[in-house]
Amino acid sequence: MAGLLRRALKGGLVLAAAVGAALAVPAFAPGLVWSRAATTPAGFAPSAERGAYLYAAGGCASCHATPGREDGAPAGGHELASPFGSFLVPNITPDRETGIGGWSGEDFIRAMTLGIDPKGRHLYPAFPYASYARMTNEDLLDLKAHLDSLEPVARANQPHQLGFPFSVRPGLALWKLAFFDPTPDSRLPVAASAAARRGAYLAEGPGHCAECHSDRNFAGAIRPETWMAGTPAGPDGRRVPGIRGADLGGWEPEDLVFALEYGMTPDGDELARGMDLVVRENTSKLTPEDREAIAAYLMSLRGS
Repeated sequence: MAGLLRRALKGGLVLAAAVGAALAVPAFAPGLVWSRAATTPAGFAPSAERGAYLYAAGGCASCHATPGREDGAPAGGHELASPFGSFLVPNITPDRETGIGGWSGEDFIRAMTLGIDPKGRHLYPAFPYASYARMTNEDLLDLKAHLDSLEPVARANQPHQLGFPFSVRPGLALWKLAFFDPTPDSRLPVAASAAARRGAYLAEGPGHCAECHSDRNFAGAIRPETWMAGTPAGPDGRRVPGIRGADLGGWEPEDLVFALEYGMTPDGDELARGMDLVVRENTSKLTPEDREAIAAYLMSLRGS
């Protein structure tokens, strides 16, 4: 009993020290690992049409569409359950008061790639900025142009339902220092084809496939050795399979392309629950060439 008490007290002191240190770390410090310049080539003009494709490629509607709304407006409200509590998805329509209509392009890039909102607050990584950090600024500005073209919806965001210490938002500074590197880090071999490189960009960036298809550590960060290799504890506690070529048994690339378009395995079975939404809102809306590129990338992943 005495040993348990000592460990509990020690754990409490460590937690208190960690929270105190986090409170001392500024939300956006250019000298830290999450600095990134919001620059684009001279003369670049954002395209809402290109942004609409990226909106589909990222499956944004899967999380941001408001439950019960028939128009599919991304006004938020969906609840994401996790071991740390419930995250309430925000409004990303161009409403200036409750959405992101007042955000600049630089604000949007910083939020998408660094997890920092316009007020300088850290965003929880339930929003997969660790994946979106792999996207180019041009693609992000195209996506913002598409979102700005949507009908504004006035729907106030609800606070996340998190217990202590996860409710202490400044503590995310330490999480980032420990687990977040915004530098693109593709697992592709050096001699990969152009198609596989395109697939890597789509799957690792806007598609954020690793967010569900990888296992996580005690702090909710992806364990690198499980990248795309599946997890026994995915969304809603369900098992999520690996999607590397090494994990797909006898599948051929065309089998994976078919699954990404129709949501069915080579045997004619439907993909596991959850992937039906991904296929409907995301991969089925891609061009055939991009589905083939994603398949080429995933089939090239032979293991950690």
